[in-house]
Amino acid sequence: MGRPPSTRTSRATLGGSWRSSARLQLRHDLAVAFAAFEATHFAGVTAVDKDPESYVREVEEEIAASNDRGDDRADKAEGSLGIGGLKGG
Repeated sequence: MGRPPSTRTSRATLGGSWRSSARLQLRHDLAVAFAAFEATHFAGVTAVDKDPESYVREVEEEIAASNDRGDDRADKAEGSLGIGGLKGG
């Protein structure tokens, strides 16, 4: 019996693959957004126990209402919450 693969190795492999395929501008934008999040949440974030199905339904209803009003800020991408699907392709 061999040793199970190291979690550290698995994460490094996945992360390395993503970093090598993502555009520099995307990586930069994510880094800036993360730094801003950390700066505004330096004391941590409060955990909130929400029902995922209710949360998604409420946000989707808000997006639909924004689209009905012609709100240009509403994300019109396909998929739940307007973020697209999780499957590549």
